[in-house]
Amino acid sequence: MNTVLAVTIETSIRDAILTVLMLAGSLFCITASVGLARMPDLYMRMQAATKAGTLGVGCLLLATGIYFGTLEVLVQCVLVVLFLFLTAPIASHLIGRAAYLSRVKPWEKSIADELAGCYDPETHRLSPTPDARRRESELGDRPVFHGDETMFGRGPSETHRPTA
Repeated sequence: MNTVLAVTIETSIRDAILTVLMLAGSLFCITASVGLARMPDLYMRMQAATKAGTLGVGCLLLATGIYFGTLEVLVQCVLVVLFLFLTAPIASHLIGRAAYLSRVKPWEKSIADELAGCYDPETHRLSPTPDARRRESELGDRPVFHGDETMFGRGPSETHRPTA
């Protein structure tokens, strides 16, 4: 009798975890879908789809791994979730950057455009700040060697530069 009771309790706990993961995953996926439909511009839609969609699919995949109950399936599901968590933000960032460089207009009520003045459409170079873009144009086409540049422009030393 105790074995049957232990199996029943284990099954109930497993079913509760599966239910929570599936409901959370479904809720996140629905939130991502609503965000895609309701957000006013590409950048906000992409943010909603990436964050909520990734969490939703992650929860659903973990529920799938637990449901089948074998270590092989669980490991595969966890690896897919890790891959998704690593690649979805990078892909979203690259799509957003490509949209920005293609001059896709943000929503008119957007508060800040932190890349304004940093992109040079003639050279297709993106500088960290508008001031760095100005410094780059002052430097001209001179080659940049390792250690020659700091994050904010020219490095402190001219003495260690190899001669061309």
